[in-house]
Amino acid sequence: MRPYKRIDLLRELGALFLVVGFVLVFFSEMIAESAVPLFRDLAPIFYPMRYSLADSLRARELPLWDSQLAMGFPLLANFQAGAFYAPNLAYLVLPFWSAVRATFVLHFVVAAVGAYWLCRFWGWSRSTAVIGSVLFSFSGAIVSLLNLLNHFQTAVWLPWVVLSSERLFRSQSKWAFLSFVIVATTQFFAGSPEFYAMSMTLAFLNGLKLMAEIKLPFKRILLPFLLGNGLVAGLSMCQIL
Repeated sequence: MRPYKRIDLLRELGALFLVVGFVLVFFSEMIAESAVPLFRDLAPIFYPMRYSLADSLRARELPLWDSQLAMGFPLLANFQAGAFYAPNLAYLVLPFWSAVRATFVLHFVVAAVGAYWLCRFWGWSRSTAVIGSVLFSFSGAIVSLLNLLNHFQTAVWLPWVVLSSERLFRSQSKWAFLSFVIVATTQFFAGSPEFYAMSMTLAFLNGLKLMAEIKLPFKRILLPFLLGNGLVAGLSMCQIL
């Protein structure tokens, strides 16, 4: 992407406001009428799990045990709980159902903005990037995951993983490496190791595509990718163990 002039920046902001506007319209009933989805696994599994997480956070305790599900269930040891996932801090500062609504909206914004920036990074026009953002954010794959919060929260980070990894492969800078590790660690903590693995597979395949297109040596793809994922594993050890 070329350096922005002032008018370019205003146009980019306008396009971003547009994609965020689509998210707000999609969730208008949730925002205006305080509605929440209750279908499938949300009510019997994920909301009780999040309620126990909220209780632990407010009590300033490690969320070790879920007393709301069945006869009790491990919470910290369960990836689905997202105990170390930063957006779940919303349950610490907001009333429970407000936090539920806020996290749904936030994750769709993450998906929409991430898909838009990835398309722009690839050189697509603003209008095409907006279309790409909408197609990803409101695709059947994303919307159908709403009742599986751990998968949904992990999947929305896919554009950011591809974007940060491609920047790393191209530039090899320490800031590109740091941004890749932060994004990847955030995605891992979201609670779906299998979606994380699929995202990393796509990022690596995209790196191989770059290697063929712009003649990058294989070690420029493999080494930062392995080092980045190794650091993610180290930072995530509190969850893995």
